[in-house]
Amino acid sequence: MPSPTQPAGVPVSAVVANFDLEVMTDAGVDLTQRMITSAQVNRPGLQWAGYSERFPTDRIQLIGGAEVGYLLTLPDEVLWTRLEQYCQLGFPAVVVSRGIQLDDRVTELADAYQIPLLRTPLPTTDFAGHLNWFLAMELAPRVLLHAGLIDVSGEGVLILGPSGIGKSETALELIRRRHRLIADDTVEVRRPSSYDLIGRAPGRMRYFMEVKGIGIVNLRLMYGVGSVKAYGDISLVVRLAHLDPARDFSAEPDLMEILDVSVPMVTIPVLPGRNTAMLIETAAANVRARRMSSREHPRAPGTELGDARSDLLGSLR
Repeated sequence: MPSPTQPAGVPVSAVVANFDLEVMTDAGVDLTQRMITSAQVNRPGLQWAGYSERFPTDRIQLIGGAEVGYLLTLPDEVLWTRLEQYCQLGFPAVVVSRGIQLDDRVTELADAYQIPLLRTPLPTTDFAGHLNWFLAMELAPRVLLHAGLIDVSGEGVLILGPSGIGKSETALELIRRRHRLIADDTVEVRRPSSYDLIGRAPGRMRYFMEVKGIGIVNLRLMYGVGSVKAYGDISLVVRLAHLDPARDFSAEPDLMEILDVSVPMVTIPVLPGRNTAMLIETAAANVRARRMSSREHPRAPGTELGDARSDLLGSLR
């Protein structure tokens, strides 16, 4: 397994570009150099109420109607004192949701403390969810794998195997069976949460496949947009192997660790006349059936949240 990498941060300029945010003021800061290092978003209710302990300085700040409504209940002197104390804490940027108009003095305060002030017309909760997922994906640890990734009836199947064993040919047969290509030959795998693995093609190789003897083909052009997918979850690893009568394939490992996440794995011996694509379809269906019939799937969000809830209740007792 290649060594994983993790970005040092996400520039504020990337958030502005991705969400088409209005820059009310850049506060004299180069937004390409101002970095966000946390995927979490902070709404400054506690800070505006006067509590600034354990303030997350690495998070982007989000202000909505509730925060502005609270400020308007404060006496004018207290309001501006709280805002100045808040700006002194230091953070990457502030986003104002719902297109809320702010007093010019807020912009002046942001300029004084070099805090970029951005705005979106989206509702606060909707924007927070989109922003959190965007940052989680951009900050996720990642690794490049020499493999193919196919969406087989909704299951992301990562196909591994030695060079020349027929990974691309098997993927092409699966696409002819109306499954969808995510990546061929090289897959970039990201882990945006403790149980999610997202795979996609790196760079400009999306929707393309190299077939030996034919060359590079554009599958979206050949089979239509329904034959490809930009990215997808990884729920099964299929390792293709040359048939070896002395090898006990039933004793092969049934899990593979990718970025510290355990993924079900099957090893399929390849030989002439064997329908590898059909076997992969069967393996994907089996994984789905086992997951749907089990309440203890190790990667299920409910399991992890349930464990976290038990830990919390235990600490409160």
